Amino acid sequence: MAYAGTPGSFSFEAAEKLFPTSAMVGLERFEDVCEAVALRKADAGVLPVENTLAGKVTEVLELIEQFNLEVTDRLKLKVRQNLVAPKGTELKSIRKIYSKDKALEQCKEFLKTLPECRIIQCSTTSAAAQAVRALDDKCSAAIASATAARLNRLEILVADIQDCDENYTEFVVVKAKNNGK
Repeated sequence: MAYAGTPGSFSFEAAEKLFPTSAMVGLERFEDVCEAVALRKADAGVLPVENTLAGKVTEVLELIEQFNLEVTDRLKLKVRQNLVAPKGTELKSIRKIYSKDKALEQCKEFLKTLPECRIIQCSTTSAAAQAVRALDDKCSAAIASATAARLNRLEILVADIQDCDENYTEFVVVKAKNNGK
């Protein structure tokens, strides 16, 4: 079973809920997931197709059609963003915040409370958590999921920092079409 991203990403969380006993592999791009499924290198793929705030993920919808995949299941996942940092970090010591552009957009109001912080964009929220873990300094934090915090042994400094509490992403399970077989 393939998903786009790394352990701790929202795609990872959706894949865990949909396939709790399956071996999972995180791939870098949406296209990589579709290709793996189309070539039957993965039995299924989990991809985001719509977010209540950001809208449809047009790229994914186009790739599903391009690779001739079928949607076999759906899951709505509540997006909860958290400020996470190494254990023992104090909020007042944070000077750098790492995260994905979409997560930063979803937490604008919270970020206004920390105007002295430098924002550093990462490819995913889980990559941001990994970067903060690797730095292991008490001046850096990430905006990421609770799962990313747990997997990277970070603590949640402030939970639920998203501007809108009604933020959901719909994920789909895609499989290769049987084509009459």
